[in-house]
Amino acid sequence: MAAPAKKAQDLNARMDNCEKWVKALSGLAYKEGDFHGNLESGVALCMAINKLKAGMVQDKYAKAQAKKLNAFQKRERIAAFIEGCKKFGVNQADIFMVEDLFMKNNLKQVVITLENLSATASKNNIQQPFEIGIQYATANKRQFSKEQMQKAKNAIPAMNKGSVKVDQGGGLDSHGIILQGNKK
Repeated sequence: MAAPAKKAQDLNARMDNCEKWVKALSGLAYKEGDFHGNLESGVALCMAINKLKAGMVQDKYAKAQAKKLNAFQKRERIAAFIEGCKKFGVNQADIFMVEDLFMKNNLKQVVITLENLSATASKNNIQQPFEIGIQYATANKRQFSKEQMQKAKNAIPAMNKGSVKVDQGGGLDSHGIILQGNKK
């Protein structure tokens, strides 16, 4: 039973990191520890993505509101953030849906989106307060000489060489099966 508790702690730690990251980018002052409550209006998310790269979300969505937003306005801002993530270059499969955040359906997917947004910013050398979550791999191109390429063509792959030496003496065939004529 320790595994589910560890996963919950891991998700909570990731949520805390994402919350701090959004807070650092957006500049909004909010009470830490309420991931959903702080992000559900979408304002902090819109401000954060515009801080990474201006113009990802319309300015009307990325302004702190003095009045309380209604449900439609919150969903509209979350949807604007999602569109901003697509424009920013975050993979479509890594982006949450409005309901995931607004209705608390899948906060883990919200965390995944924020981590991928940070990774995309890092990949594009965009300044951010600190990185969260994953880091995308970088290209590692290699150049081989013609001699090395020819040697590789003639090599026998390790999988084809076999890893266990079979005793072929004593009446066994190459697969280790007893031959008919050699029963003791």
